[in-house]
Amino acid sequence: MSPDIYQHWVHSYEEDGNGMQVYRPEDYDFPPSRGRGGFELKENKQFILYTIGPTDRPQALLGNWRIIDSNKLKVYFESKADQSFNLEIVEIDKQYLKIIRTFD
Repeated sequence: MSPDIYQHWVHSYEEDGNGMQVYRPEDYDFPPSRGRGGFELKENKQFILYTIGPTDRPQALLGNWRIIDSNKLKVYFESKADQSFNLEIVEIDKQYLKIIRTFD
């Protein structure tokens, strides 16, 4: 797993395509938007999902992750098991993350 993955990623939905989602680091210069979701992967296997709240501010949902294979993770939430998903890493570097998100 690339060490570049361990940071706060924000959805750059303008760049999405072909079933893939694109994320950028939180300090990226995004165009104006009403709100952006994202997530943070930590080396200690903690996962933080940032969703857009009712006032367009992020809300955090804490979860965990585990490796399924070299480019796929399972993300799960103890309090909201129905929101668990798989995250396939298609491409990554320090400034760019492209994923495919699937649900079981």
